[in-house]
Amino acid sequence: MNSLQMFSLKKLVHLTMVFKTFFLFLSLILFINSQSNSSIIYDKNNISISEIELNEYLSIYYDNYGETLTRSKAIKNIILSKKTIIFFQKNNPKFIEAIDLVIKSEYGLSVLENPAKRNFYRFFKIRNEFISEYFTYSFNLIDLKLAFTNIDNLKLPISSNNCLTILKLVDVKNNDFFIQSLFELFKNKINNVKVKLDSNIYNVCISGDNFKRIERYIVNYIKDKTEDDFNKFIYGAKI
Repeated sequence: MNSLQMFSLKKLVHLTMVFKTFFLFLSLILFINSQSNSSIIYDKNNISISEIELNEYLSIYYDNYGETLTRSKAIKNIILSKKTIIFFQKNNPKFIEAIDLVIKSEYGLSVLENPAKRNFYRFFKIRNEFISEYFTYSFNLIDLKLAFTNIDNLKLPISSNNCLTILKLVDVKNNDFFIQSLFELFKNKINNVKVKLDSNIYNVCISGDNFKRIERYIVNYIKDKTEDDFNKFIYGAKI
């Protein structure tokens, strides 16, 4: 073996050692990072939360609500959702089965196969059941007025010919005639919402988007109103 071949061999050996060292270092970094991401950040009363789970929840929440939660609020939400799901799994498993069927039909099987998404949407549906129950049996005219309290305005188009032509936009937030008419729509399915202005009665033309916006105000109001009772029910439940 000549000197040139010897040099090439030594160089090859050196490069091999360098690559081995590099890959060992990279593997160590990935391992440490994996351990960090999978580390348990909460473990109490048979409920545990990992760093990966927390990050995934933050992402799912943002995708659904367009809001970035603090870590502490997200952890609190996950604890409550897990406690709620465990409670119903023990006390009413058929309810959870029914919710899973709804989730599957609305979001697909992949959501049920992802633990973080599955728990998120299970809790979302369970919470909505409490909101729906309040709306069906307890929601009243005063509640509807209060639902609009924290919004700046509720400008909707009005018409004098059943919405064939629009006269103008009017803020109906504090109009008692409109609120009574809207309440009749929700409770008695009378689909003819009206407003009274200066002794004249007009049709209120509510588009699909505006109707969803009104529904969102009402749902948020009921959610806030029932939050304490819901939390007492779940946190007081033995799991």
